[in-house]
Amino acid sequence: MENILTILTFLFGLFKLSSEIVITTPSVVGMKDSKVDLGCRYQSTAVWYVIQWKRLYPNMEQETITTLKNDGKSSTPMPIWEGIRDESFRTRVRTSVYVDVTSVDFTISIHDFSCNDTGVYVCQVVGSSLLNNSTNLTIAAKPGAPRVIDDEVILEENDTYTLECIATAGIPVADLRWYYKIPGSSDFVRIDTESEQELLDIDDCSQKAIQKIDVIVNPETDGIIYRCKVESNLLDDEERNSFYDDVLLKLPIKVIPQPEYRMPQTKAPIDPSNRANSISGYLTFCLMGALVILTALL
Repeated sequence: MENILTILTFLFGLFKLSSEIVITTPSVVGMKDSKVDLGCRYQSTAVWYVIQWKRLYPNMEQETITTLKNDGKSSTPMPIWEGIRDESFRTRVRTSVYVDVTSVDFTISIHDFSCNDTGVYVCQVVGSSLLNNSTNLTIAAKPGAPRVIDDEVILEENDTYTLECIATAGIPVADLRWYYKIPGSSDFVRIDTESEQELLDIDDCSQKAIQKIDVIVNPETDGIIYRCKVESNLLDDEERNSFYDDVLLKLPIKVIPQPEYRMPQTKAPIDPSNRANSISGYLTFCLMGALVILTALL
């Protein structure tokens, strides 16, 4: 009889242990500057338990974020905040608790999610036994709209010019692609012969992508349009259709020299009044001369 009781007790213990489960999502990707939720479900009928969310650092050091205790006397246990070293992290974390007869859901939500918040988070439960499970939290960020430094470039025939396109790269890094459209065409054609894009750090969580291309213009391509476009799986349809920037390349307008125009040389017309004055003056001169001669003879 004692052997039977021992076996039953052992089997009951195994059943009780197997009925205790801690469930977390193995991997979670959060969007930068948004809210990300980390959930932990403790499936058990136990009325006494301690659930803790911990953060595991690369050096394997653990930091307790918050603790949920139930001594069997409360149906709505309240989380307790531990001594978190990063005060900024503490002010951005919220908790939620849902309890029913078979499980406890203990969720932490990180607001304004940033690169510094990534890492491994462990949900540890002390109930009839010690259980834990972890979530690897990573980050993603949408790229920004691209900008070509020039809006319009005027080049002499067969001169070479370097176009430069800049955009916030996003996480993972988005691709900047060049396209072109020749005059008279309605379609852009992708350019495959591109140099590798450059990446410059903006801060600990952001990078700037730069893509350059050398171009040339001749009479056949006068008025060609080059387009720089961002390509990323994180963009929605509207963003895919609007995240680009164009630049127009053309030859200078040729000015054809015109022969110098000269006014024809013409004699000024004689004013009739001037002619009359001239005749009157001449007659007066003659009369004066005659009077002088007569006076001398007398």
